[in-house]
Amino acid sequence: MGTKDKGKKIRVGIIGAGRMAYWHLKGYRTVKDAQIVALAGSTESNIKRLQKKFAIPHTYTDYQKMLEDQHLDAVSVTTPTHTHCRIVIDSMQAGCHVLCEKPIALTLEEAERMIEAERAARRILMMGFSQRFYKEFSLMKEIIDQGHLGAVRVAWYRRGINMPPQKWYAEPDKNGGVATELAIHGIDWLRWIMNARVVQVSAESSEHPQYPGIDDNMWMMLKFDNGAIGVVGASYSFPFLKRDIGVIGEKMALTVERGKVIMEGYSNYSLQMLVLKYIKYCFLVPYWLLYNPFQRETGHFISCIKSGTTPCATSEDGKISLEIALRAKESARSGQKIDLRC
Repeated sequence: MGTKDKGKKIRVGIIGAGRMAYWHLKGYRTVKDAQIVALAGSTESNIKRLQKKFAIPHTYTDYQKMLEDQHLDAVSVTTPTHTHCRIVIDSMQAGCHVLCEKPIALTLEEAERMIEAERAARRILMMGFSQRFYKEFSLMKEIIDQGHLGAVRVAWYRRGINMPPQKWYAEPDKNGGVATELAIHGIDWLRWIMNARVVQVSAESSEHPQYPGIDDNMWMMLKFDNGAIGVVGASYSFPFLKRDIGVIGEKMALTVERGKVIMEGYSNYSLQMLVLKYIKYCFLVPYWLLYNPFQRETGHFISCIKSGTTPCATSEDGKISLEIALRAKESARSGQKIDLRC
């Protein structure tokens, strides 16, 4: 964006009208340099609901028509995984910067095509790795980067939810199961805080009892080139959203409790100290009552467009995390550890 355009608002369109479209719209609504112009989706009832909620001027059932009509600067792609490749490439060829929900694509070949299109169009393709924008997770990275933990030895990311109700989640040709749709959040977060490459992955998984070919639980072990170990657990069998995240370093450990980062030094705890810790935990306020991480994510995306800077979650990050997730699926099938360099 040229200097004369610095004060111009970024004209944004949303492609997709489901759950993630809602969160992106809620984020953009609070970004002063963004103007929500249009929404394209496939379900009329969802389109009308979101249009009313966010006062969207223009709506479409054909995203290509939206791209032709509205001369947008940027779009968020919040559609099912199997549609990402075509929509992202079309959007960039129409001159748009793109914020694409994870995973980047179904296959590495599709991811490569998307990255090639990004280079050819000279546009930004940012990945929607929302965990990087939670304040508590950003604080953990800051503490690690400042060296307070010393060398990281082990880190873990476990997340459980109930399987989403949308039909495409149960179709193997439209998504990669819990590994690529859910565990990939943990893969990216671990790569981000470790500042290291994954050199080996091993995994175990279970298949959903009702949907053949769809993994609904997966545990994976990641070995990093700095000697650290990462553990990712993901489940579609949990009754509600639950996360468990922690990092163990040479000097101290970090955990997240109800959205608060807890730093633990290595010392002996008295009974009194343990009681005080429990009381403090009971009064921690859940993070989701305080802020919206998608405001930070969409704000970062718009800022990168305005300044011409590289986003913190790039298309290459999307491709690497997808490769690790796919290799984890391969490990779970074969029972073998898989060597790689990601």
